[in-house]
Amino acid sequence: METTLTLGELIELRMLVGFRISQLQYEIEFFEKEQRCLGMVECHKRDIITIESIKSKLEKMEVVA
Repeated sequence: METTLTLGELIELRMLVGFRISQLQYEIEFFEKEQRCLGMVECHKRDIITIESIKSKLEKMEVVA
């Protein structure tokens, strides 16, 4: 199934993805500072890598759109 997005929707989606990355980074900093939930830190770091990959693909789609 193929989905078509407008340029505005792509930009909005990229911004939301960027916001999620910021949230994860904030949580990582908090957990590391408090020395707790360190398992979540590693999980968040992996999530950031995945989300940054998605963000990069969205940015490429914006250029094409």
